Amino acid sequence: MCARAANTTVGPEVVPLPINATETRTGADGTLVVGGEFTAASYVGPLKGRPFDIIHAHIHESEIYVVVPTKAYPAGEIKGKISPIMLSDD
Repeated sequence: MCARAANTTVGPEVVPLPINATETRTGADGTLVVGGEFTAASYVGPLKGRPFDIIHAHIHESEIYVVVPTKAYPAGEIKGKISPIMLSDD
């Protein structure tokens, strides 16, 4: 994951991908689903040594950008901004 440096630029890496994959499965639509976890110890670059909660502030401000590298596209096959969503209890 990268922190956004400005409105339109991708900043430095803050959490390397792939993260520690704890789950790999095929979704209902046939897509590959990979789950994993990271901790504050995973932080690199400008977040290294910062508390874990700092990532929440960056996500809340839509300042986290994900780049998912693959063998075919090492610079990133999937890219996009992470934004918070509100879930209801319904």
